[in-house]
Formats: sequence, C-alpha cells, structure tokens
Amino acid sequence: MRIRDLWESPALKATVVFGTSGVAFAGGNLLLARALPAPRYALVALAVALVQLSVPLAPAGLDGVVNRRKRAPRSGLFARVLLSSSVVAVAAAAAGGLFYRLEPALMAMLLACTLAGGLNLVAGARYQSLGRLPRALGITQAPNYSLALAGVLAVALGLRQPWFPCAVLAAGYALPAAFGWTTLARQGLLGDPAGDRLRWVEGFAIAGLSAAVVLLIQLERLLIPRLLTLPDLATFAVLSAIAGSPYRMLQMGVGYTMLPRLRSAATAGERRRLLAREGTVAALVVIVASLVVWFVTPLVVRWFLAGRYDLPRALILAALVTGGFKVASAFAASVNVALGSTTQLGLLNASSWGAIAIAVAAAAVGARWGLTGVVYGVGLGWLTHAVAAACLALPHLGDAPARAAPEPPPLPSAEM
Repeated sequence: MRIRDLWESPALKATVVFGTSGVAFAGGNLLLARALPAPRYALVALAVALVQLSVPLAPAGLDGVVNRRKRAPRSGLFARVLLSSSVVAVAAAAAGGLFYRLEPALMAMLLACTLAGGLNLVAGARYQSLGRLPRALGITQAPNYSLALAGVLAVALGLRQPWFPCAVLAAGYALPAAFGWTTLARQGLLGDPAGDRLRWVEGFAIAGLSAAVVLLIQLERLLIPRLLTLPDLATFAVLSAIAGSPYRMLQMGVGYTMLPRLRSAATAGERRRLLAREGTVAALVVIVASLVVWFVTPLVVRWFLAGRYDLPRALILAALVTGGFKVASAFAASVNVALGSTTQLGLLNASSWGAIAIAVAAAAVGARWGLTGVVYGVGLGWLTHAVAAACLALPHLGDAPARAAPEPPPLPSAEM
C-alpha cells in the first residue's frame, strides 16, 4: 500500500481533522493539569466527562435521524431539540449534584454545556447530511478548541476555580450552535412542507445505542471517583489526554466516514474490500500512535507536568490495549448502524449495554490493583462490544443477501 493510498482514505482524512481538535482538547487538559491543584483538576475532569456523556444524549437521537436521511425535516426541528436538550440538561445537572456532590457553579455550567451542546450537535448533523463536512466539523469540534483556550487562560491569568474552564467550554458549544442554526434558518434549510415528520421512536433507538457507546467512552472517569480517589481521577485524565486521544480520534474518524460509504456499497464484496482497506490504514495508524505514546508519555509527564503525576508503564500499556479495542469496535459498529435493520440495531443496543455491565463489574474487581486494574476492566467491556458488534455485522459481509435498513421514503425534502 502506497503513502498516497493511505492519504486518500476518507477515514484517515477525517481522523486528521478530529486529531487536530483532539490535540487542542488534550493540550487544554494538560495546561489545566499544570495550572490547577490535582483535586481541582479532578473536578474539572469529572465535569467534562459528565458533559461529554450528556451532550450526545441531549438531542434524544435526533442528530442520528438527521444523518440517516438526505432531506430536511418537515418542521419543528429546533423546538424538539431545545425540548430534549433542556430535559437532559436538568437531569445531568441534578445527577452531578446527587452522585458526585458538584458545587452549584459546576452544576450550572454542566446544565449550560448540555443545553448548548445538544443544539450544537444537531446543527452540525444538518450540515453533515447536506455534505458540507468542513462546516459540520467546524461547528461540532469548536468545543475542543475552547477547552484549549481555557487552559491557556488558566495558566496565563492564574485562574484556579474549576467552574471557569467549564464556562469557556459552554461558550464553545453555544457560539458555533448559534451560528449554525441562524445560518441554516437564513438559507431555508430547517423545514420543508413536503419533508418527513420528526420521529421520536427512531431517535430514541439511535439515542440508546449512542448512550451506550458514550457511556463506555466515559466509564473510567465516572467509576474512578467511586472506586478509587479524586487524585486517581486526575492521573487518569492526564493519561487519557496523552495516551487515549489518538485512539479516540481514530474511533471518531471511522464512525464519521464509514456509514455513508457502507450504505453506498452495492455488494458484500465491496463492503469487505472497503473494510479491509480502511482497516489496514487504521491498523497502521494504531501501531504508529502506540509507539509514539509509549515513548512520549513519560517525557511529557516529566518535563511538562514537572513529575506531578505518576504514570507507570503498566498503566500506559493498559491505555494502549484499550485504545485498540475502541478502534476495532468502531469498525464493527459502523457496519450495523449503516446496514442493520431496526431489529439488528436493537440487538446491538442490547449487546452494548451488556458490555457496559461487564465493564463495570470488571472495573470493580480490577480496582483491587488500582488505576491499571480499572482501565483493563473497562477495556474488557470494549472488547466485548467489539466482538458482539462483529458477530452482528457478519451477515452484511457474506455473499448471501442481508436485510439492510430501509432507506427513508423518497419525499421531496425531509430529515427527521
């Protein structure tokens, strides 16, 4: 495989875009880890984890419904997203106060981030459905850059309050969302009398699957304060910023690009060739990223963070192994989301929640061996998710015709 062939991979191109914003996110985390005392940085890390869990749930799957159609919704998209995002935002803030005893300022920031984040996601999804990927990515990836800005301001101005980075993050969601929605409205891209009706049932099915994946992504951050300590959470946040980011960006790139291409593939042979080509690219990226992370992580901890955090080799290895499982899971799940029937999506949804149950149980057992044990425990959940998704995907890759998810009815202009 030539270098040119690698660069022509859409998944790799999307990964580069996600990677740039991921570097901003990781850099912001490292700057905050440098500027804030470990207990306060742990609170920021926990709040950000709750935000990253609640924001994908805020639209109640309506962003996914948008992406499964090629037309604008009939009406009411903004009102529906505002309603669902408000409900999830209140629930997220209440959960933060109840389970983690967040202070009121952090709860308020969690509410603001979730509300703005739901609107942000659907605006980006609408542009994605129109094929305007640069604008879609600009809207949805802006929050990562805002966290980098928060880190710079915290270092430069000596700001130490945990709510401040979250306030900057809320602005990072809200400003691009406002731009996206107003531009879509001005261009008449939000409603069409001949379009589809909004379908809550379909949205909830997609939201359930999305919730499981997002919960798996954030599971370590949510479990560590309960199983270990806040300093352990701060250490994991540093580990995730350095060693976890490459795999997360590749996972997002795969999911962003594979769905429309798998749906466009006419035969099982085309799908197999597509997966083989993109899988080879992903495997090479994983190998290179793993080598870089293995050698660079101790240097960053020693020189940039002045040795304030201890990241032993065993812990770094656990992050690398889990990262590989995440990328494999993204490929298998993309086949099901692109081609699966409603029943198959339901099975994938159930298997995803089963993987979470396994991850929680394994992490609880692994906590006896500290942070490394928790990371491996959650990694077992990712492996379970990947295997289950691969088994469900096999019918779509065999020579026998598989029943794929039906295309939406060809009405003149609808999305949700």
